[in-house]
Amino acid sequence: MIAETLAKESGLDEATARAHADAALADWLAKGLLTESPTPPLASPPPTVIRDLPPPPKDGAAESRAYRMLGVVARLRFAETPHGRMVDPLFAHMAYDGPDAADFVVDIAPVGDTIGLWLDGEAAASCERDNEMAPAAKAVVWTAVLLRQEFLIHIMLAGPPAVCCCRPRLEAASRQ
Repeated sequence: MIAETLAKESGLDEATARAHADAALADWLAKGLLTESPTPPLASPPPTVIRDLPPPPKDGAAESRAYRMLGVVARLRFAETPHGRMVDPLFAHMAYDGPDAADFVVDIAPVGDTIGLWLDGEAAASCERDNEMAPAAKAVVWTAVLLRQEFLIHIMLAGPPAVCCCRPRLEAASRQ
């Protein structure tokens, strides 16, 4: 059913569509993303939220970069330039220098032996090592982006028939 729908909607021939669908399902199964998967998905632990993280530094950022994702503009401010170089590869393809103001700001700065991440001035996450900073920034940024969307894609592969639909976010649905 997935391959047929893919062929119909994309204009691919059925054999090519089936090959793409089979490859995607095999990949998701191997990663533990499907109910039938033999092992649960491998996940890195979420960044630690520190509720008593002090406010972000007010003495200005050494570097500031903007990115546009799903229509949302994020500004990341780095107290140390090397931090910007470590995080930028995750978002560089979405770099933004247009006129729209940032929808939210993430500040990243050292705090004692840790690195703090603040979302619009509120403690969002922290990490102990530089190599944990980029994944923590990605988690904070993408969560903030997705929470600003009116609709999220919901895919059900329980079929047949397989269903892919846009569903309003709970908050958006409750406002209507």
